Amino acid sequence: MVKKLTIGASGTLANGLGVSFSDELNLAEVDAEINAFSLTLDSAVGSLNFKNGGGDAVSKARVAGDADVDVNGTNLGFHGSKTAEHGGMGILWTAPSVGGLDLYVGWSPNSGGDGLDSAGYENTFSVAAVMDVSGMSIGAGYAAASESNAACGAYAAPADDMTAAAAADHIWGGDYCGDQTLMHVAASMDAGDITLGAGYSVLDTDEADKTVMHVSADTTVGDYSVGLTYRNTVKDYEVVVEDTQSVIALSLGTSLGDGVDLGLSFSTADTDLASQIADDNYYFAEASLTVSF
Repeated sequence: MVKKLTIGASGTLANGLGVSFSDELNLAEVDAEINAFSLTLDSAVGSLNFKNGGGDAVSKARVAGDADVDVNGTNLGFHGSKTAEHGGMGILWTAPSVGGLDLYVGWSPNSGGDGLDSAGYENTFSVAAVMDVSGMSIGAGYAAASESNAACGAYAAPADDMTAAAAADHIWGGDYCGDQTLMHVAASMDAGDITLGAGYSVLDTDEADKTVMHVSADTTVGDYSVGLTYRNTVKDYEVVVEDTQSVIALSLGTSLGDGVDLGLSFSTADTDLASQIADDNYYFAEASLTVSF
């Protein structure tokens, strides 16, 4: 468990510029950086955020969530917000809201934490828009990354000690690498006491591609919060092979008292791994107890 100290401050300068700052220190290893630095400047022309690993505007478009649910066995993944590695400093500009429309523009100058020209990706750009219309939130985002030193590798015979999944990626071309684009559209709305959501995203790379679709419903019944999610993920390999996974997940949560929360989650996953000539069905169940001080 990481022991950390969070430092934060905010205020307004005499010229009206708002400034907020936060960072985290690893108390167990003083030489290690948690890379949680964040600085935000607010003014009449919007806000500008500088953050380690930030600059991903697409995350703002995920108004229905990312459909990240727990499964047993292979997990083909959920909605991502980044095309490639974002290890370096990212910049996100949030424009002033106009008529219920919010606009975001992101820029990641260098994917390497050291900012060297040997980084895999340089100058990754993203843009997103979110609009609230008659109780419905609609989000759309797009990102593009051109590789600098992250080209897809040439084919080579798989090593003897590779796992089945790694060997399949090696043989059929299953890495998310090279030039990449990410598109995401989503919507959410309240229907009485139920919040409905849906999302669709496509990650297109020089080798493998990933398409994710999900629908969800969340509500509160008495003292319990209930969530139901259906997610379908398709992984297209460079060679004509396609893995698919359909997941149904149910979550329950309630408070047992001040600072004590109980959570229950269950999922079933129907997975067709054509790349490994395998068809698996898995069940997942978990109970969690969270205590806050």
